[in-house]
Amino acid sequence: MKELDRIISQELYLASGKTLSIVGMGDRRNLWHSMKELFETELVDYDIRFEDDENVVNVDIIFDNYTPGDIIVNYACHKMWPIGKIWKGKELILVGNNEHHNGDCNPVTSCQQLIDQNELTEVFHQQQIKRWRGHYFLVSGTN
Repeated sequence: MKELDRIISQELYLASGKTLSIVGMGDRRNLWHSMKELFETELVDYDIRFEDDENVVNVDIIFDNYTPGDIIVNYACHKMWPIGKIWKGKELILVGNNEHHNGDCNPVTSCQQLIDQNELTEVFHQQQIKRWRGHYFLVSGTN
């Protein structure tokens, strides 16, 4: 398991929710495999690559008619509107990066940015993690 997934797993062991939505995971399945015994878990990614994947709910979590779990892990904060502005009262684990890829409509430059954008009122953990061309910014908390 990669460092980012290991840190997220540690945060999830402390979570109190019963249902988990893992958003924007791309090809990451390790977290889903390790957590599906602990939580009612679903993968959510709005990507044509997953349109026929029975393990992925292929919806836009911001704009489509969809209700996520009690806990939301969002691997793609840099690619979407801040999820905490839409979903209140959830346990959130938010990850964004500062690599500025094509399609990054919300470039993330700090943990504080994730806290502010998602209107977190309680922060459990925040960490910057070195990535090959930049950094991941990870924050967990509630709003």
